[in-house]
Amino acid sequence: VLQDIGGEDRPISDAQLRRCALISPNLSELHRLTGGMPVGSDAEVVAAAGTLRARGARSVLITLGARGAILVAEDGSVHRQPALAVPGGAVVDETGAGDCFRSAFALGLIE
Repeated sequence: VLQDIGGEDRPISDAQLRRCALISPNLSELHRLTGGMPVGSDAEVVAAAGTLRARGARSVLITLGARGAILVAEDGSVHRQPALAVPGGAVVDETGAGDCFRSAFALGLIE
């Protein structure tokens, strides 16, 4: 199970986290799911992701907006992907960007 938190403003149970091969929150969702842990730096993001892993999530993929993404994998390794340049240089509308990213990531996992 790949769980996209999707902006839902409700807690996630440890039982649901244990079902997830990967959970994928953005920064505000990670902050909320960890009881308000700070997520301003990469180190804070990794620490917050560790609390979700301690509760049962095997891997945590955090989208960081313009800063890219961080994956804390099942083996505890941390992978940082900076954001790529936008063709043409100007973001017109970021609606759906996270959904597109997660879809491409999921496709990469299964291929």
